[in-house]
Amino acid sequence: MFKPRQLLKGLSRRQLSFFLFQMIDFYYVRALIVRTILKTIKIIYTMENIKTIQQVEPAVVVRANTNKAGKAGLILAILGLILSWVPVVGWGCWISGLIASIVGLFNAPRGMAIAGLIISFIDLIILIALIGTLALIL
Repeated sequence: MFKPRQLLKGLSRRQLSFFLFQMIDFYYVRALIVRTILKTIKIIYTMENIKTIQQVEPAVVVRANTNKAGKAGLILAILGLILSWVPVVGWGCWISGLIASIVGLFNAPRGMAIAGLIISFIDLIILIALIGTLALIL
């Protein structure tokens, strides 16, 4: 069995101090190596975090593409459909809804413009029927 005291027993003071300084240097160097490795790991970890942070794209606010003319045409067509029994107001809403829906067809998205155009055509049929009924009565 190895006993460190037996190893150190036969050494002179000078040899013993040299041995101790070598041991201290060894522990100091080992501590430096461990510290350097830990710093390197920390730098690599930090660099990976920076890369991860840089890879994340900035938040982009995506505005919904709206068709204001199509929306106005839809609202006016619905209003014209509701007010189709009022002679001048209903006709004015109908014709404005028809024009706004036609303008809205040239912009994207076209869904509301198409709906406004369909409602305008339904309103046109109702207006023709209403005018025909009024002509028969008078």
